[in-house]
Amino acid sequence: MDRQSYYYQQMNENEQLAYRIICDGLHCHQSAIRVLLYPGMKSVSDIYYKVLYDHPVFFYVNQYNVSHSHQNCEWTLYPEYLYSGNEAKTMIAEMHNTVDKVLYKALEYREDPFKMEMFLHNSVVKSVAYDYESLKSKNYHRAHSIVGAFLDKKAVCEGIAKAFKLLCDSVGLPCIVVVGYADNKGEFTENTLHAWNLVKVCGQWYHVDPTWDVMDLTGSDGVHKERHFKFDYFNLTTADISVDHRPKDVIPSCTAHKDNYFYRTGKYAEDYEDMRRIIDQQIDSDRIRIRIDCQKRAAGLKGLKQKYLLSGDPKKLILDALQEVQRNRKLFYRYSYYFNERLGTMNLYKM
Repeated sequence: MDRQSYYYQQMNENEQLAYRIICDGLHCHQSAIRVLLYPGMKSVSDIYYKVLYDHPVFFYVNQYNVSHSHQNCEWTLYPEYLYSGNEAKTMIAEMHNTVDKVLYKALEYREDPFKMEMFLHNSVVKSVAYDYESLKSKNYHRAHSIVGAFLDKKAVCEGIAKAFKLLCDSVGLPCIVVVGYADNKGEFTENTLHAWNLVKVCGQWYHVDPTWDVMDLTGSDGVHKERHFKFDYFNLTTADISVDHRPKDVIPSCTAHKDNYFYRTGKYAEDYEDMRRIIDQQIDSDRIRIRIDCQKRAAGLKGLKQKYLLSGDPKKLILDALQEVQRNRKLFYRYSYYFNERLGTMNLYKM
């Protein structure tokens, strides 16, 4: 297994042997895959799922419907194949048409892994819509795989995370599909199952959630949805992501800030003057992005501006700074915006 197979690397020798047997069986479309149950091995079904997380190319397997039998020290898995071998090859060729175009452009940033990662992130969030209707369809499995992301242009979080992993793997950026829970109220239950990614950039691991970086805003007609993307969940630390995400498995700890989007691009404000400067630098563009630390940075603000942070109203502080910049520049732009109070990020779009 190559270095992109994170879950394989976490297994003991016997588990890795079972993992390789399952991989070989799926590659060959075997109807029955026999796996010996070695001492100290996790459940075969757990290993099976880890194979699918490590290898998004196994889209032709229905991961939610695999039966098995157990006799003596041997398990036999009976995967359900959604497509024949020839059908899968045809679909792979079709996906290559999309993926190869993205990878060709991504290689323009080969000297800067951060920019390459950001390009891949943007290619996913711009082109793949969230498939809200998938659970009502008999073809829901497409939305949970790279088929939904690359062929249907709509998928759920798992399909989006797998598509992002495949792209990162293809350019040599180590990437993991993380399965766990996510909820903006911090209610981590089976009803909040979610998938996102970890990416290793310049020797440091970061959390990335392409699904949560897609945003729909109500248009000026009050009905039409305008589709935007953001970078709120691009290269977060473990501490940052923990406010609304919780992984099921043990994954690498992420402690670096260097390649977080807001740090790297100079959009992280430490005080009110930073806010005005960052907004002023973006005021002529169609969008403004900014992040503040609602807790740590409160002490750096004075008087009335400090009160907003301490009273839990950083959104008003940013809007005040925007109004002040517009007044000084004699501008009268109107904005729609999204404020993430958990991360202290705001995205503003000219109307």
